[in-house]
Amino acid sequence: DQIEKEINELKEIFAAPNGLSILSRIVNAPNLSPLAENEWDKLKLQLERIFNVKMQNSVSLQGFEQQKRDLTWWSGKEKINCMNYYWTRYKNLLKRTLPINIIDVIDNDTDRILDNIGNPALNSFNIKGMVVGHVQFGKTGNYAGLVCKAADAGYKFVVVIAGGTNSLRNQTQKRLNDAFVGYYQGKQVGAGLGETNNEYLPVCLTTAERDFNKNDADKAIN
Repeated sequence: DQIEKEINELKEIFAAPNGLSILSRIVNAPNLSPLAENEWDKLKLQLERIFNVKMQNSVSLQGFEQQKRDLTWWSGKEKINCMNYYWTRYKNLLKRTLPINIIDVIDNDTDRILDNIGNPALNSFNIKGMVVGHVQFGKTGNYAGLVCKAADAGYKFVVVIAGGTNSLRNQTQKRLNDAFVGYYQGKQVGAGLGETNNEYLPVCLTTAERDFNKNDADKAIN
């Protein structure tokens, strides 16, 4: 593999006489020191994450009626004009762990999904659809991004049905706390660790410990 080859060549330069001092002058780092074996492993992992991780763009199937609709209302108009508050926070969160090419795919895919959903500025619409993904292939990251963009587009109420077990629901709640809500138990988390405006803090009717119930809903309304 090319990355391993490059690292081995760099190791040889480090080990060569005067190799470290030459590299120090090249990168303008006078305090450059030899790397331990575990640090070489971390370097390889980081390079693989940046250059080897890939994700293909999604494929969509549309019915005849869907094809007649304006399928650029979000990506061609609203996205350009709105502040993209929630998506920007989420994108910055993704940058901490994912290479930019993967983030671009998530960005493009969620744009296409939202384009196929009704514009919340319309008086009414009735549109149904389904997004399907492989196991461990970024489904949660995808719909978390979609929730952020839906909020940016003007959707006021989003329901996430996380599954039939409490453990799965709790896990999904924590992911959405990080990606969208930005708060957990009164503390900033995930996307909320950056620049946060309390004016845009989402009202969440569930927590990691407790599912939806009527009392919480009544409190939120009042």
